Amino acid sequence: MKTLLAALIVLIGLAGTVAAQPYPPPPPLYQEVIPGPPGPRYVWQPGHWVWNGYGYAWVRGHYIVVQPHYHQWVHGHWAQGPNGWFWVPGHWT
Repeated sequence: MKTLLAALIVLIGLAGTVAAQPYPPPPPLYQEVIPGPPGPRYVWQPGHWVWNGYGYAWVRGHYIVVQPHYHQWVHGHWAQGPNGWFWVPGHWT
């Protein structure tokens, strides 16, 4: 149990480090044409830029299934911090 807890703490620490790493400003977003949803339980997740270690690469938008017991999807986005830009992952609220 202690080993599992220690591993979990290390993973959480690494995840925070990766998410908080500053990057140069991302390019402007593409204006995507949003197709109709495949069903009533889907919400659009817009495209966004990802840092691949060398530069930014575009990830196209797509539909995701609405999760039960959640009210709203908050889109992932780039935010500017004191040391550069960082990615804020999308999540359900």
